Amino acid sequence: MKKLLTIFSALICLQLTSNAQISLNQLNSYSLTPNSTDTIGAFARIYYHPSRNKFHMIYAARPAGCALPQGILTNFAWREYSSSMVFTGNKGTLAGFTSAGDFAMVMVDSNYYHLTSLGSTSSGILKYKLSKFSDDFNVVTSATITLNSHD
Repeated sequence: MKKLLTIFSALICLQLTSNAQISLNQLNSYSLTPNSTDTIGAFARIYYHPSRNKFHMIYAARPAGCALPQGILTNFAWREYSSSMVFTGNKGTLAGFTSAGDFAMVMVDSNYYHLTSLGSTSSGILKYKLSKFSDDFNVVTSATITLNSHD
């Protein structure tokens, strides 16, 4: 009976995988750049805002003329694009950050949730900042999350 169940399961898996064919076709390609006051736009992410039919690009930025050492990113900036990827003129920075680096962000309902590392303490505790922003990029709330370096 076990052998029959194993064979039956294998046949079902083969059938499911043989019918599941996914292909992606590129529709268009765009090159988006930071605004003229930023010399870098690292870790760029782009999000679609369904109710506005707009895209928001968020990136770690370094303002032009910054006196800090090369490679230091000082804030997170955003730019808005139309559904045809034309800059709308709306732009800004995310409040509450004194430095910027790699990050994760997701839109849930009409809020953006932004997670970034704040580094680690001398005792090896990792610190992260989770911020909730409205869809106009105003801070709603934020929290610091600490994790043991083994987590």
